[in-house]
Amino acid sequence: MQLSFSPQAALDLEEIGDYIARDNRERALSFLAEIEAHCYRVAEMPNA
Repeated sequence: MQLSFSPQAALDLEEIGDYIARDNRERALSFLAEIEAHCYRVAEMPNA
């Protein structure tokens, strides 16, 4: 299954990352990577 983020979702994630990065850039990057990985897992196994 293919995963794509809507333009609004991508913007929301970018804003979330920017907010977290104000205090901790590394955590912002790792948090966004975790969110993306989770979304891919859900897309691969939507009924899990």
